Amino acid sequence: MSNGRVYLVIFLLKILTVSLAHQFDPCRYTGTDYLGGGEGLYKINPPITEEGCVNKCLDETHCIAVTYVNPNPEQYIFGVTGCYLKSGSWTVNNGAYEAKMVSVDVNCIRNERKLSIGLDYSSTTSGDTTLEITQANSNLAVNNFANEMSRYKIDGNAVWEFYDDVNFNGEPLFIARGPIDWTGVDEAHNDKVESVRPSLANVEAHNGYVVIGKTVSISCVIKRVGSQRTATWSSGGSDMAETTGHYTAENEGTQTTVLQVEHVTEDKVYTCSTENSRKLEVLISAKDYRHCRQRGTLLYGGDFGDAISTQAGAITSEDDCVNFCLGLVACLAVTWVNTALTSPDVTAGCYVKNSNTWSESSETIPLDTVTTQMECVKNTLPPDWEQVQKVSPISHDFLREPFRIKTNTIKADAVVYIELHNNQGALLHSLSWRFSDRTYTFSPCTGEYTSPLQHVPQQIDTLTWTISRSRTALTLRCCGVVVVEYLFGGELSGEECVASQGQVVDHVTFGAIDTATTFYKYALSFGR
Repeated sequence: MSNGRVYLVIFLLKILTVSLAHQFDPCRYTGTDYLGGGEGLYKINPPITEEGCVNKCLDETHCIAVTYVNPNPEQYIFGVTGCYLKSGSWTVNNGAYEAKMVSVDVNCIRNERKLSIGLDYSSTTSGDTTLEITQANSNLAVNNFANEMSRYKIDGNAVWEFYDDVNFNGEPLFIARGPIDWTGVDEAHNDKVESVRPSLANVEAHNGYVVIGKTVSISCVIKRVGSQRTATWSSGGSDMAETTGHYTAENEGTQTTVLQVEHVTEDKVYTCSTENSRKLEVLISAKDYRHCRQRGTLLYGGDFGDAISTQAGAITSEDDCVNFCLGLVACLAVTWVNTALTSPDVTAGCYVKNSNTWSESSETIPLDTVTTQMECVKNTLPPDWEQVQKVSPISHDFLREPFRIKTNTIKADAVVYIELHNNQGALLHSLSWRFSDRTYTFSPCTGEYTSPLQHVPQQIDTLTWTISRSRTALTLRCCGVVVVEYLFGGELSGEECVASQGQVVDHVTFGAIDTATTFYKYALSFGR
């Protein structure tokens, strides 16, 4: 395990949630045993994301599956977590030990994005010999297809590169994105292809955690590119920045580009993309660490390494110290020493460690020496959030501030259902949206799930929503971006809708059919 002596340039973080899971469905299985009956290939170090784990396996000829082990501290130590490439199948288990483990059938993914190539294409004949390709082929001569390809077909939405030399030398002759049914090769490229491989630019995004109010850098790692490329960052469907970053020819061409986001106060999703690549979503999650502090403690001793790990440079506050640790791969805890100690002899400052265990408080350790555990921080909601109780009324004053909720969309049939009532208990509106087709209904003002949600992230499972309701409009935001704005009194507003718009909302309830909402934050109505 690394000792944490890596300073914050980009956020190479392990992902606590399976934020990119939907890319691999239906090839992805939860509750699986990473040992897989002894058929595990090997573990990848240093830690990478689940997306990176799958991509690594796709590049390995003998790798047919991966298991990605997320943190589960009640069942196993941190060293178990990470990416395992596998040469065999896995064992499906539903126990607590395997609950945070995910296996992906990589051969299934290969078949989902299969390339078929063929000879002798014309508008009147379907050709003759064909070859199915599920992973990179560096020399088509082995299959008697060198300089012979005249037609091709791509299953799924994969991107394939076609080269006029073996081993993918030089720039591609052309690039094609599926799904494409059988089509002829352009005349300029006909009978010239010698090697093929999927994906020109494979973008791997890293999620960031940041202490509320601080600045965070999020990174986008672009893999398998022949030269430096521009990454476009966007939020809410609008482009907002372009970055290039550092390019290296190692590892088949890798480029890391960084976006700095200032003064983060709430969760927000950014999208990173580059030419001929998938767009990947990066979640910045704003965290409060106050509930995770242990006063009068040191990162000290035992079987967990040095008495005090590396001092973390020019950091001037406990906020800075925790924020620094959130940006390190191996930092599991920090101690902020506010006043220099004499026994043990420790100077003031920020100390990081790759262990989440520390010594008990003692007379020699003052209370302003504070240790914070990162796993706790990453799993802690901001203050004043409550767990959802179905059907129970929740007093809320929309005129005072919006109503906020958090959702988890890991379930395919995830639905949000919220009712807005007046002070007599009468139902004014029901607001519901579902994630299967990303549509919403706002009764009695709109039709039944006929209106689309705009700019909702598709690859992030845990999302924060803000519902604002005035006397003239209802606005729904997702991670700070407007996804619905309904104006009362418009052409589509019926009599019931118009009649309810002037009434004040007194309380809300979550309906029994709500399967997505996990937490909410409210403001008490005035006069209660």
